[in-house]
Amino acid sequence: MMKRFALLVSIAQLLALHCSQVHAQSFNCHYAKTADEVLICQDHQLSALDERMAGIYSQVRQNLYGSQRIILESQQATFSVLKFLLPLRVETLSTQNELAICQRV
Repeated sequence: MMKRFALLVSIAQLLALHCSQVHAQSFNCHYAKTADEVLICQDHQLSALDERMAGIYSQVRQNLYGSQRIILESQQATFSVLKFLLPLRVETLSTQNELAICQRV
């Protein structure tokens, strides 16, 4: 009886580990903070696409040298900054819009 219980507990732990396992390759899901990162970590299809995209990016980057690699990396850095700033800008515009509506009333 005790062995059966231990076996069931082990199986349950393995299933829990498998179900909660994070798959995204381009970032660590344990540190996911943004909405898109959280969604990728929660959805197996998005996670698979993220892994594919990260793999393609890595292959392209490895085949570039000199200025071409610098351009790709600077574009990636710019995208990362814009991805961070866009929600802040949307929030600012929403706040400004709300203020404008309140001032009209």
